[in-house]
Amino acid sequence: MSQKNSDSAALRSVVWIAAIAVLVMCSATAYHMWDTLIVLYSNNEWLQALTVSSFLGAMAYSLREAYSTLQSKMVDAYFCSISIESKDEHFESVLNFLSQHCKIHSGSMMAQTKKKKKRTWQEWREEALMGIRKPPQMEFRPRNDNDAHVVRYQGRRILLTRTKGDTVTVGWNRKPVQLETLTLSMWGKDNSILRDLFYEAVNTTYKEDSSQINIFVQSTDFWGGWEKALSKTPRPADSVILDETLAEQLLADAREFLGSAEWYGATGIPYRRGYLLYGPPGCGKTSSAEVLAGELKLDIAMLSLSNKEMDDTKLTSALREAPKRCIILLEDVDAVFVERNVARSDGAAPTSGVTFSGLLNAIDGVASQEGRIFFMTTNHIEKLDAALIRPGRCDVKVELRKASRVQMQRLFLRFFPGKDAQAQEFASRLPEFEISMAQLQGHMLESKYSPEAALSNVARLLVTPPDVEKVPIFDHLRRVGLEHLTPYFEHYGYNWRSELSGLSMDQVGKWELELKHLPSTERKTLSAFLEEKPEIMKDYQLANLSQIRDMFLITYAPNRNRDSDHDELEDCGSTDFCRSGSSGFVRMGSDDFEHDTLRRKQAKEFSDLVTKNGKGLVSVFQLKWHFGMFAHSAEEAIANVHLMTCPRKEATWVPVDVPWTSTVSVFSRLGFDAVLPRLVEKQFEHMTDMLHMSKEEVDEELSLSKRESAIYQAILEGDEKRQDVLLSFQRVDYHRVMSEVELYTGCSVDEARRFAKEVCNPMGKCSVSLGQLKRYLDAHKNDLAAVTKNVDKLMSPEIVPTDMKAKNTGDTWIGQFLAGLGLEKYTQQFIDLDICTEDELMTPDPFAEFDDIGMKKLGPKRRLQRAIKQIEERRTKEKEEREKKEQKNH
Repeated sequence: MSQKNSDSAALRSVVWIAAIAVLVMCSATAYHMWDTLIVLYSNNEWLQALTVSSFLGAMAYSLREAYSTLQSKMVDAYFCSISIESKDEHFESVLNFLSQHCKIHSGSMMAQTKKKKKRTWQEWREEALMGIRKPPQMEFRPRNDNDAHVVRYQGRRILLTRTKGDTVTVGWNRKPVQLETLTLSMWGKDNSILRDLFYEAVNTTYKEDSSQINIFVQSTDFWGGWEKALSKTPRPADSVILDETLAEQLLADAREFLGSAEWYGATGIPYRRGYLLYGPPGCGKTSSAEVLAGELKLDIAMLSLSNKEMDDTKLTSALREAPKRCIILLEDVDAVFVERNVARSDGAAPTSGVTFSGLLNAIDGVASQEGRIFFMTTNHIEKLDAALIRPGRCDVKVELRKASRVQMQRLFLRFFPGKDAQAQEFASRLPEFEISMAQLQGHMLESKYSPEAALSNVARLLVTPPDVEKVPIFDHLRRVGLEHLTPYFEHYGYNWRSELSGLSMDQVGKWELELKHLPSTERKTLSAFLEEKPEIMKDYQLANLSQIRDMFLITYAPNRNRDSDHDELEDCGSTDFCRSGSSGFVRMGSDDFEHDTLRRKQAKEFSDLVTKNGKGLVSVFQLKWHFGMFAHSAEEAIANVHLMTCPRKEATWVPVDVPWTSTVSVFSRLGFDAVLPRLVEKQFEHMTDMLHMSKEEVDEELSLSKRESAIYQAILEGDEKRQDVLLSFQRVDYHRVMSEVELYTGCSVDEARRFAKEVCNPMGKCSVSLGQLKRYLDAHKNDLAAVTKNVDKLMSPEIVPTDMKAKNTGDTWIGQFLAGLGLEKYTQQFIDLDICTEDELMTPDPFAEFDDIGMKKLGPKRRLQRAIKQIEERRTKEKEEREKKEQKNH
């Protein structure tokens, strides 16, 4: 401004000098030509008019310049002023303060819509998509048209002028912006009042901005960095009710740290402070960090490691470039790292690209930020590595437990001040350290206008279902009959129900070959269970007393065909079981059970065993399975209740360690008995010993034929095109064993049931595959005695050393078959090709391998062809008979 004034004064001086010079020259010329000019002037009207107008113009200009000079002198002598340009960052702050906090006397005002300050992109998007939820507000400012306005401040009159300046283009889009200057003037030489006005305007804006907490998150844009997600009003310190004086201690410690920068520098200790809050969910960990930020007037920068694009370098950069004076908050750190491993680092994709060492270096490495407060929260401190929570990284560790009685009383009084007696009664009715503050707050919100209702409904808190976090994986899987898979889940770090979020069936199948080839019913159940589909989650719920009694009475109703209806319960409804006609059952009236007192007593006995204090201990799914397993006998159903309710240590069918799939089991289920001795010789015990081998290496080591190699590869890859192979490889269950034994031997249901119990564990699971079972039954067709007698050979196939095979070729099925045709000399060649049974002989093209066994003559070939055709005709006839029998049973 002073530069402009000096330039203007210099210009006026030049003009005055030029005017004087012109006047002197004109005077000299007029003196010599005076007579001539008098005559010319008196006879020329145009010259008279020009002279008069020039004189008047000169006089007006002189008077104006004299006035400006006098005004400038008077202002300098009796006025003081302060100006601010629109380029200054606080220009809008001053203008807003004048408009909102000062009384303006002016007849020329400018109205404009009041803008929200510092809106985030989320707020812009929400307003654009959802519309404006509140009517817009208007504000009135002094008009910018070089006008003068009078402002009153601290009882003094202040002159406000807004002067337009040049127009410039700014920004990438070259937007035109007009500059302006705002000047405040007043009588007197003391400008302290004007300075106070400017200071107050800036401080008011700062207080308005600092009255809210800014929440920063990591930007997902191309350039990355931090961006403000939202601003929120700080929570009062008493809104988070912690036990005893934990809140006060945390706040005092943080204040002491923020005020000790010089001490940290003098002692050479890194100026950083780390806090770890741990405890069950809903106890106020994150809320405590938010309250602390509000009390200390700090912002919060939320650090997320779940982004797969985040790596160690980006993490270090994010912490180094975090906003000043903020708390860096890392929530649920146990969900990212379990000990030193990235969570879900097994077959599933890692949840983070950050390594454990990278996180440690970012927290307190050489390049980490000074003066920073770092907050971590976790529900499971026991899962965290000691290096992460040592002093220097986590200086203060605070356990937030579930609500104590003191917290209960304080929460009650916060909702209902002055109700001390009712608050004490409320706390006395609830168990201490068993209910989270979040649960209590939810209960209070339901009765926020009535302390009597909050007190009378306190019983609802006692029947609240257990937290999802507290359901062990064994109990979780048991509700859908998959508890035998528990060791696999525990081995890969899934110990609680809450940790299954995001896990899919494809990921589970990569853990172990056995899991890739679960029986179709188990696979379907597990897939729906992991996705928490409604149809499976209905049966997951615990059965109530009425459901248990109704299911028992319907299962063991008089005249019900329990032998042929093993799976009847699988088709019924779940939570509405026996309550709706759509379930496929007809609820029996009271008259139907009037004479069946025994069943009623048994139903009561069974219900007592599977309930406690009137609450069910087993799921609807478990009941369906149990009644399907023991549909033949109510007494056995009662005697075996422990299969559904016993603790894990008594569940002998659930292995303690992971049952890694053995090579002998795989090749036995495939029917490659000739390969078993080679597995023993090569010391291939588990499938993990062979998974790294190529197809050619496996074929060479085990001497597999082309057919065997193709089948083995189809199993490894889960080839959907070979459904026949995959189905034959799947394990069978109790009901499938019964149906196959009945079809192959023609035995009674009771005999089939006894055999099924021998080959299955108490839960109806079997280690034998469908193909393995069919080959065994086919070898003892229509001979139940032989089927029962040789069951050990089915469960534990005999491994005959290679050098003993040639001596026993005549004992094999192929040896006896060829001997009957007079072709016994070819037995060894068939065995070398792993063609030992009828199923192995009856390939889609059994004649294609004649050349491989050295059968060149036409006579032996024709004899073998006729015999194979006879077998095909017999098998076709038997298949038709089995299908007719199955249709009849169904």
